[in-house]
Amino acid sequence: MKNLFATSLIAFLLSTTSENCFAQWTPVYQDINTVYGDAAFPTDNTGYVTAADSAGAVVLYTNDGGSTWSKKYISGWSYISKIAMTDSLTGYLIKSGVPVQLLKTSDGFTTYSIHNLDSCYAVMSLELINDSTGFYLNNETRLRKFKNSGTNFFHVFDTLSEGQNLQFTSSSIGYLDNGTRLLKTIDGGSTWNYVNNTLGFYTASFRFADSLNGYFHDGDNIYKTNNGGVSFTFQFNFPGATTFSALGNYCMAANNIGNVAYTTDGGITWQQEITGINWISSETYILKNTPGGDYFLFSEFCGEIRKRQPIVAGISNVSDKDHMILYPNPTTDCIIVKSDIEVKKISISDQYGKVVKDIEGKENQICIGGLMSGLYFVTLIDKDGRTSIKKLVKK
Repeated sequence: MKNLFATSLIAFLLSTTSENCFAQWTPVYQDINTVYGDAAFPTDNTGYVTAADSAGAVVLYTNDGGSTWSKKYISGWSYISKIAMTDSLTGYLIKSGVPVQLLKTSDGFTTYSIHNLDSCYAVMSLELINDSTGFYLNNETRLRKFKNSGTNFFHVFDTLSEGQNLQFTSSSIGYLDNGTRLLKTIDGGSTWNYVNNTLGFYTASFRFADSLNGYFHDGDNIYKTNNGGVSFTFQFNFPGATTFSALGNYCMAANNIGNVAYTTDGGITWQQEITGINWISSETYILKNTPGGDYFLFSEFCGEIRKRQPIVAGISNVSDKDHMILYPNPTTDCIIVKSDIEVKKISISDQYGKVVKDIEGKENQICIGGLMSGLYFVTLIDKDGRTSIKKLVKK
């Protein structure tokens, strides 16, 4: 009987895949008469989505992770180009036009002040260094810096060509693309230098997970750098990608029909997923994440916002090349780890790559009751340094 149970368990593990390792996308806001623009989620519960309806420019606000939303209209504005937040209450809106207008709030857009900047027909990116200083990229060719909450602004570049993406990974380190080249600052934007003059592809979009690890898309393929843009490796073929969202070992890309491709292990493996979001025509789908790894997806004309929580459903895929079985998964306390190779070390890391438990040698039972609920990765290392990785959910 014991042998029959073990055989059945192994057969179940071998037949289980991890293609749908996240919960499905759930509609959290629907209004076909609203046009959506940009979003910021400074906490897991607090989020802002910029939009416009028949009454004018509006910020959709949630303080419960998207379960409920309220509207905060911006007087005198008909649209909003970009949003950026420094915390749950403090942030900025920017609107292209003649002139460009920069709005700051310290109370979640209940009240705000507005400053006039230069003129442009499109704002591509808005990034903040702190609660009073930031940068914005406009008309694909011009980079501007503002200080004192918009009281002063300065010309940084006026001759960029096809610049689409701007991101600061910290108050000192930032990246800016110029089509086929990449610029970097290490002094908070005071100086910018080309870190790569020939990327080898045209940058449609990029997103860095930290100061060194970033993901780029050229319209057909996803590439990754792990050295701040000095070199790149091909990752995955995913045509039509419009935006990235990256966090720790996670990276997700949305394409122009609202579907996504994602990695949960820093680019080692990639999967695709159909989100079920409304699709009117091919357009830019916006993808944003919370600090805890929830994802929100929408587009300008799709008429809805969808959310996905990072919940692993079941046991990870076991292929012929895998050498580890772990169960029960999900678990509330202890797991059983079985392997057919000589194990030197077992390591457990959280979704951000931080090692939370190290076990020297082979140990069949590992107790993780003291860890917080969430997603983890169990890494088995053999005597030759080879690894086998499995996803684990702690309830």
